[in-house]
This record gives sequence, C-alpha cells and structure tokens, in this order.
Amino acid sequence: MSEDAVNVLNFELLRTIPATAAAMDFSGTTLHLFGDGTAMLWDDEYPFFKYSPRLKIDELETFCLEHSARYEAFFFENEAKLDNGEIVEMSPWWNITSNGALLNG
Repeated sequence: MSEDAVNVLNFELLRTIPATAAAMDFSGTTLHLFGDGTAMLWDDEYPFFKYSPRLKIDELETFCLEHSARYEAFFFENEAKLDNGEIVEMSPWWNITSNGALLNG
C-alpha cells in the first residue's frame, strides 16, 4: 500500500494492544507499522482495504477500543465470508485529513 509499512505479527506487541488485536481478529486483517511511529489496520492484498485510520500505536489502540462494537458487528455480519478467507470491505466511518490525521474519531 505505502512507503515503509511493515506487516506485523508480533505477539509481544499484540499483547500490549488487546483492542487492536481484537479489531484485527474481527476484521480478518493485519497491523502495519510505519517508520514514523504510526500504524493502521489494512489488508495487504489487492484491493488494499483499510480497516482503521493511520495513527500512533497508542492512539490506534484507543480508537479500536472506542469502536470495538463496530468491529465485532462487522465480524458477525461477515463471519461466513471471513471464515472462507474472503477479503471483505469495511466502510470507513472515520474522517481523516490529507496527511492522515483523525478528525471527529
């Protein structure tokens, strides 16, 4: 998707961000870290759907915690598809500026 993103499957890190880990599970996606200290949830297979805004890791954890019900509802609405390995688009409900800053989380 973007410049210096690294797909993360680091269980030590994921234990420190349980709401983000749950959002990953519920959306069937992965966490990507960037060199500037930001992170986001996105599917790294085409068409590269986004499942969160790009935020600092602690802000992403807060975002995922505050919106955990949305992630859980998405899972139950799409459980069969996700269980079959399908990539399901999540309609973004967050607003971000052109540089990725979150507005009205």
